[in-house]
Amino acid sequence: MQNVLCRILWVAVLVASVAYSYTITSSTLHEFLHSPMRILVNSTTTPITPADFPVFTVCNINLVSRTNQKALMFAGRNLSTYKDAKDVRH
Repeated sequence: MQNVLCRILWVAVLVASVAYSYTITSSTLHEFLHSPMRILVNSTTTPITPADFPVFTVCNINLVSRTNQKALMFAGRNLSTYKDAKDVRH
């Protein structure tokens, strides 16, 4: 008898959960479908001349990142043997 009551309770909880989920989902969907939408598309054809650029730019002059330099040193490799900086930069 207790097993039947437990099953009835679980079915009631399941039905209540599904009903609550349906209520929340339907009200949220209704609000979404009936709310005004604003779509804004920025033009990509604007000329670049009115853009403000910085007076100067600071560039990194290091050809080798510190992480790769340490990795190569720990691997026992000599940086002077590389002909192109692209091999060790990244």
